[in-house]
Amino acid sequence: MIPLAYKIGIVSNAEVSVPQHHTERGNIVINVGDVISYNFNFLIYIHNAYTNLENEGDKFPYLPLEREGFIDRKSFLEKGKEIWGECLRSDIQEEDIQYWLAEKFDFRGLFSKNDYGERNYRLLRKTFNCWFGEIGYRSLELQGEVWVPYVYEKLAENNKKYDGDIFLEIIFDEVPKEWKIYSDQHYFITIHDHPMNGSHILLDKFKND
Repeated sequence: MIPLAYKIGIVSNAEVSVPQHHTERGNIVINVGDVISYNFNFLIYIHNAYTNLENEGDKFPYLPLEREGFIDRKSFLEKGKEIWGECLRSDIQEEDIQYWLAEKFDFRGLFSKNDYGERNYRLLRKTFNCWFGEIGYRSLELQGEVWVPYVYEKLAENNKKYDGDIFLEIIFDEVPKEWKIYSDQHYFITIHDHPMNGSHILLDKFKND
């Protein structure tokens, strides 16, 4: 199983080196990491499959699931938002794999408590593991390789010192707007986002700073 991607470093005169925990005169210490989470991405994976089942889209993954295996739409969105927030408040940047293997987050709460729900859950988890453990993970890793150096550079240009880490949570698709719980440390970036597009909340932060 591929480990969680977590890169953290120091920008010193626009150069990236090994992380340190102090600031020297003329240097800007910046901690920026890209996080590729099984848990965040599995929640999006479930949401996309549910959306397809409701005939509201044509998203990846498109799987032969049973409608009787999911809770109703309103409850699904509320429960999804709850899980999203729990993931965000956890130390997922360090413990993502452990949480995934232990099934820490209540993804089962998105499914009906019957045989249909159990089959849907097992099918989604198995297919997600097959995809994300190889191709999916690597595609998101490439996105992180674009964004992390860019964020380093922008923070250095702004001459800002940040007390905490900034985590770039790399996800494979958009989520419902109700789930986008941002903080000063966590920013979600999809495979469709690119710094040069100029339309991302993180880019707005650089402009405002």
